[in-house]
Amino acid sequence: MINRRTLLLALSATTFAATARPAFAAHAVPSRLAPDVYPQGVASGDPTEDGIVLWTRMLPPEAGGTASGHLEVATDAGFASLIVERAVETGPDADYTVRVVVDGLQPGQRLYYRFLRDDGAMSPTGMSRTAPAADSAEDVQFAFASCQNFQTGHYHAYRHLLTRGEDGADLDFVLFLGDFIYEQIFAMSGLARDLAWPETDGARTDHAVTLDDYRHLYRTYLSDPWLQRARGRWPFLSIWDDHEFSNNSWQSVSTYDPAGTPAQERKMAANQAWFEYIPARLSGLAGDQFARDFELADVANAALDTPEGAAANETATHSLVIPRRLRWGARLDLFLTDSRSFRSEHPIPPERALELSFHPHAILPVEEVARWDAGRAAADPVADRPVGTMWGDTQKAWLKRSLKQSDATWKVCALSVPMSSMTLDYTFVRHEIEPVETAMNIDAFDGYPAERLEFLRYVQAENIENVVSLTGDHHMHFSSVLGEGLDCGPSANEFAVAGISSTNYFRVFDLHVRRLYPDGMIPRLFSDAGPGGERVAWLNSTILYGHARTAGWLETGAPDAEALTTAERRNTGLRYLDSDAYGIALARATADRFDVEYLVFTHEDMMRPAHEAEPAIAPARRTRITVPSGRPEQSAPEFIGGAPFPYTAD
Repeated sequence: MINRRTLLLALSATTFAATARPAFAAHAVPSRLAPDVYPQGVASGDPTEDGIVLWTRMLPPEAGGTASGHLEVATDAGFASLIVERAVETGPDADYTVRVVVDGLQPGQRLYYRFLRDDGAMSPTGMSRTAPAADSAEDVQFAFASCQNFQTGHYHAYRHLLTRGEDGADLDFVLFLGDFIYEQIFAMSGLARDLAWPETDGARTDHAVTLDDYRHLYRTYLSDPWLQRARGRWPFLSIWDDHEFSNNSWQSVSTYDPAGTPAQERKMAANQAWFEYIPARLSGLAGDQFARDFELADVANAALDTPEGAAANETATHSLVIPRRLRWGARLDLFLTDSRSFRSEHPIPPERALELSFHPHAILPVEEVARWDAGRAAADPVADRPVGTMWGDTQKAWLKRSLKQSDATWKVCALSVPMSSMTLDYTFVRHEIEPVETAMNIDAFDGYPAERLEFLRYVQAENIENVVSLTGDHHMHFSSVLGEGLDCGPSANEFAVAGISSTNYFRVFDLHVRRLYPDGMIPRLFSDAGPGGERVAWLNSTILYGHARTAGWLETGAPDAEALTTAERRNTGLRYLDSDAYGIALARATADRFDVEYLVFTHEDMMRPAHEAEPAIAPARRTRITVPSGRPEQSAPEFIGGAPFPYTAD
């Protein structure tokens, strides 16, 4: 049996430090490209001015043994100009992963790297770069992405980025905003790809439970050639959301049962697997940082309201701390946050929520959410607890302090769940439409409105300009001016990206609603048949214009541009919404503007395999939006190749 000390030694033995230095002796063993030895490819992450994390998974010559070799880093693709060489060794206790922290590099340095096993088996060559100097005025170009369920779609967006890169439109990095893996494996028809657990002797759950389960998922997801090549082409800056551990989780609590199940052992396993497979620099970052490398500890599942459960929860949630700050020249400060490990439980108790909605975290009255979220601070308290929190006191204080200190042109907060307010103006729990404002998803900041307001008021009070939230989770593209329509007024901008492949918001809601309410106006407010029989995303209209206006258009016909211009909008902060989208987004930060371009792929695209022998699929449409420096506002969306319903491209 492997004990805690053995595992700690194994983890530290596969994390190496390396410093750039010139000239090395040639190795006597001839090298050969051996992708089968490196089945998950190579990757890099978290560039700083003088360093980077490099990663691979190196299999041994004999099953169950150890693998040893070395890392090479050069400034040219032919490796004639070596600047780093470092011995590495790994084994089964780390699932054969290797992570090397390289320091002593130059700002803005282009890098090529590869791993070689002692017998000459060589990995593919990876490309990366360090961050520019803090005073560098160069523009920043990057992609941001989230939610890549392996079973529900193919990774055409990554392939498109790689094709685009071949044409000379390069990126500095990729910002990944959570749900790198999905801890559940679905057993149903109609999926894009098959995925199964390794065979076991006994019955098992549909979700990951053990460290081996989580490792299996990372290995499988990283078998995709386009994800693998993207990680080998650009450095990734990554945070997690819930599915790296457990759907709709908070701290170390799983919510498959709405009442919540303590899962400290699973949280520890999930954190270890993330640390093994995601190249992130946590301990050792310069400046005021919150992050810390993984530290294994023995924990046991126990209710959080017991002393032993509370202690195990604290240990599990703090075993790996990922909030960190990364600088990219004078233009960009990135604040990578954790919206899961330190949050309080969802505001409305599940038994009450299920009296109000068909789901414990969706379509819930805004006033009741706010009352429960306020805890003891509410005017008429219903809960004897503190005000709800998404970040926890320590992370929130670090984020505020760091934002205030930043002198970068743009301050980008990487959030795994949206801060935007997104509500409906009705509910339908009793099989009829009742006019009441409801929060669409209280797993995001709509479930923690007090902390959202506190944060946005802080940004305003401290005169912190050019704050941009980049986020995912909701499986749709949208943008908003944060604070508009709230008690604080416009304070920042937010851009949410749809899933790379995870079933989009429109289709998830349409499926659930039609199953529960198959007839009448309720399902039509989500979708209706178009001229060719296709499902049209009337959900966009319902969110933007309300149920009454949308119901009228459903009877009289789709609105034209003039009708959309004159119709009163709901969710006034929203500037753009496409709930029937998959894809990725591109961003460019300059001295005077922050540009975002959304790339949209379709559901049909998701079901088509991304075979290398076939031409790459291009985005079905694009949307461009610009934020001017100094003002929390956005340009009107510019549609290219068509507009999502009910917008028009004119």
